[in-house]
Amino acid sequence: MDQDLLFEADGAGKVVWDFLAEARSLDEIVEHVRSVYRVDRDRCEADIRSFVARLAENDLVRECDVAPPA
Repeated sequence: MDQDLLFEADGAGKVVWDFLAEARSLDEIVEHVRSVYRVDRDRCEADIRSFVARLAENDLVRECDVAPPA
């Protein structure tokens, strides 16, 4: 990381972050979060896409083929 950056994640963001310790597919992440929280699948997927894209933009994840929702 080339810059000083504080990236805070709580709630579902922390669940996703912790679950990313190993490579996971989008479907695996979505189903894991849905097993913890009662949330609509489409909304969950959109939120996770956005969160993981922000992680990738800030070089906090190495590979990311999860594009943010249009």
